Amino acid sequence: MPNYAKVDGETVIEFPSYPHADFPQTSFGEDWQGGTVDGVTYVMVEIENTPATDYLTQDTETQTPTLIDGKWIQKIKAKAISAEEKAKRKADKAERDAEQEDNFLSKAEIKQLRKLLKAQAV
Repeated sequence: MPNYAKVDGETVIEFPSYPHADFPQTSFGEDWQGGTVDGVTYVMVEIENTPATDYLTQDTETQTPTLIDGKWIQKIKAKAISAEEKAKRKADKAERDAEQEDNFLSKAEIKQLRKLLKAQAV
């Protein structure tokens, strides 16, 4: 589904914006690229690819769409998270890892199983 912004000149008034909801009695084609409806201007916005982040130290931050070379683009940037959030995420990860360890065999258990299987094969 396309992403639209409501604009006034080069100023974004609302993003995301939903012209179909604002004007339910208006028929918009599937390939509608934006335009003016009842005095309200809508533009299609391209959303930049989300950068790779390290969940334990970063988040993403979306910016207000801007007009760049004739296209409206929403940039997404990686940003560092607070020390408190880092500590929380690391603790959550440690808890998930500990829970997951219960679901797998340890190296020692695997060795024991191999010995048992070898003994049965003889």
